[in-house]
Amino acid sequence: TAEQFNLKAENAGINKRMENSGISTKTTNRIGDKALAIKNGTMTTEVMFSNMANAAKNSAAGAAGITAAFEIGKSIINGDDAGTCARNVVSKGAESAVAGAIAGATGEGAFMVAAVVCPELAIPAAAAGAIIGGIATGSVVDGAFEDLGFLAEDAVNAISDGISNITNSIENFFLGFPFF
Repeated sequence: TAEQFNLKAENAGINKRMENSGISTKTTNRIGDKALAIKNGTMTTEVMFSNMANAAKNSAAGAAGITAAFEIGKSIINGDDAGTCARNVVSKGAESAVAGAIAGATGEGAFMVAAVVCPELAIPAAAAGAIIGGIATGSVVDGAFEDLGFLAEDAVNAISDGISNITNSIENFFLGFPFF
């Protein structure tokens, strides 16, 4: 391929030269087809769904992590106790993970379809798919994980109360000695 380009470029008066990478055109096409879920010139649902599942998993993890960090920071600024912070992190993190998963999957699906149908629109299609998927899902799951958040809050408060009781017992034990 490099030799063919260089001959045509030279004949056209182009001074640029292409270097051979040592990777065959067949290998490059195979890797590209695999990334775009193409088998024998046709998009395969197996690879497409696998790519969408990976995008969903990665997007969910990223969204939940970012949301957790944001909610922790918000709780610190608001002066929330550990239980309230846990409630916010769990409920908002779960909502964010679901919305992120759907956004990742729809963005990946839109990218793969556009890459085959109209390659120049693949990236805008991915962005539009992700945005639409994320917004639609976000509005559906808003508040859906409040009960889970309250469970987390109760658990953290119970642990906090238990630690406080132990600390008070130790303090009371030592206060019973005359030198304290």
